[in-house]
Amino acid sequence: MSVKVWQALRAEAVYPFSPRIREILAHQTATAPGMPPLIGLMALRQALAQAPDSPLLRIKLVLVRLAYGDRRGARESAEDFARRFPKLPEARQLLDLTAGKARP
Repeated sequence: MSVKVWQALRAEAVYPFSPRIREILAHQTATAPGMPPLIGLMALRQALAQAPDSPLLRIKLVLVRLAYGDRRGARESAEDFARRFPKLPEARQLLDLTAGKARP
């Protein structure tokens, strides 16, 4: 997965994301061109196994799945995030992003 994918994902938003989501996307797009993102899907799943209630890891899971082109998996992860953390602003934002509502 290239940095271009992350840049395209970041460009999809029509409303400003929360600072957490903006930070994740900025960090991922700051990697050198052609380099994979710093956290891959397998490493992320391992981290989630040890910290299943981490909102930050769950946000990353949705974004990584989107970047890999797994829209269905990303949607399921966003719905799971919204159930676990309904009061966090990222819940609505991730649902909108995975539903295609956060596009120009």
